[in-house]
Amino acid sequence: MSYDKFTFKIKTKAGTTIDQVTIGANGRAEAESRLLRMYNDCQVLDCQTRHGQENSAKSPSAQSELPTYEQMLGRLLS
Repeated sequence: MSYDKFTFKIKTKAGTTIDQVTIGANGRAEAESRLLRMYNDCQVLDCQTRHGQENSAKSPSAQSELPTYEQMLGRLLS
């Protein structure tokens, strides 16, 4: 089963709007369940889904964008 990220826009019980609450879950029902545990009686205004991969490891392209340890050390020493 794939692991997806759900980004919610909600209105809290107090009336405050929160634009980006991101929750990782195996389905929208599980994500909303977690959301309701964090924000009791909130109202979901919008939900965006980003489908993930089977595991939580970063994709190779994302890894290559990060500087290596040697690159960071070189920046500190120069």
